[in-house]
Amino acid sequence: MRNEPDIIKELREEERLGKLDSKIRHSRNEFDFSEHSYMDQQKGQGNEDATARGNTIQVSIDYEQRLLAAEERYEKIFRLSPDAIALLDKNGVFLDINERLYDWLGFRPDEIIGKTFLEVPFLTVDEKIKAKNKFLSRILGKEVPSYELEFLTKNEEKRIGLVRGTSIKNEWGNIIQSLVMISDITERKRAEETLKEVAAIVESSDDAIIGKTLEGIITSWNPGAEQIYGYSKQEIIGRPISLLLPSGPPNDIMDLLERIKLGERINHYEAVRRKKNGQCITVSLTISPIKDDTGKIVGASTIARDVTERKTLKQELIIKEQVLDLITDSIFLYDFEGSLLYANKTAYLSRGYTKEEMMGMNIHDLDALNYKTVDGPRIKTLQEIGDNTFESAHITKNGTLLPLEICSRIIDFGDKKLILSITHDITERKKAQEQLTDLQKKLDQKNKQRPVSSKKRRQ
Repeated sequence: MRNEPDIIKELREEERLGKLDSKIRHSRNEFDFSEHSYMDQQKGQGNEDATARGNTIQVSIDYEQRLLAAEERYEKIFRLSPDAIALLDKNGVFLDINERLYDWLGFRPDEIIGKTFLEVPFLTVDEKIKAKNKFLSRILGKEVPSYELEFLTKNEEKRIGLVRGTSIKNEWGNIIQSLVMISDITERKRAEETLKEVAAIVESSDDAIIGKTLEGIITSWNPGAEQIYGYSKQEIIGRPISLLLPSGPPNDIMDLLERIKLGERINHYEAVRRKKNGQCITVSLTISPIKDDTGKIVGASTIARDVTERKTLKQELIIKEQVLDLITDSIFLYDFEGSLLYANKTAYLSRGYTKEEMMGMNIHDLDALNYKTVDGPRIKTLQEIGDNTFESAHITKNGTLLPLEICSRIIDFGDKKLILSITHDITERKKAQEQLTDLQKKLDQKNKQRPVSSKKRRQ
């Protein structure tokens, strides 16, 4: 047990000397001993003196019981408090700490008690200066509001504490001790920092981030939403989300909210929405439930991205791909290592592959003339003259040769340089050339066998 305060020692001494007296007042059948006076030791003789002494003894017993009860209550509060509590003298020396404090920081009582808060290594230099200034103000009797300190545990883990203190005075009103209570707010501070980061992300996002109730009433609206839909936050908060629907059916919003009520998360849902100026746009929506502390779903959070341009480009790309697929020549796009990035329909069908099979191949896998050995010089030629046309041959999936005339050039594709090759099937040309060659051979042979003229014989 801690040393008794001086005032308690004085009361006990006065009781021993018989100087302690009390005026007894009845209140709801209980005695009130709050008013004390001092007796003159010589006052009262005989029965009167005996009565006085009897009252004094009774008051002393009752006071002792109340003192013990108060001490027990104090011990329970001090020891079992969820907050860390420390009792310091006016020099900042730890007189006592509760279990919560050393459980929280990891220091044993003998590493703290008897030392000043500047000696125990659970504060950085800056935090010690802050704690010292607050402590001195409190000891001088100044009002010190609660403040935050960053503590270091024995394992050097950072913890944040909310510090509240009160001064303890003796019977003459002099401050003799300081009682400090520290609440661990580490997780709360981390949550606040996370919320700040999330808020910063929400505010800086180009996507529309919208909060709404399960009835579809808009509760939050970020700058991205203002940019995409054209409504300011002041115009839209408190209004129904259906305001963004184009005129006429279908109304998909309430169906989406019903799914959210069941706890479903909706990803990349494409929908048509209307801007303030009446323009309809295509947005990709990701909708998530918002839950309260009890886990109950109370609203929905929507992230909307304007994909109108992307959708238009995709449609244009589909049209262009259809056009490219109608071309009878094969078209390949690949990098300098030969990895295929694109092949049109003619390219993979003429070689006996599916589109998926060909897109997993390397252009070198098709070459029948060991293209790898000439790839370097050929790329150098492309870099020097811009394009290169040559004859080669590809091997089809079933192993036959496909004679080709290949025209290649280096093109800029974004921040990369790629090779575009257009190959023309020259099988028929080769056959015609072979037929012409055979015919020429036959003509030459026939000319050799023709008889010499009579003129030449006379000569």
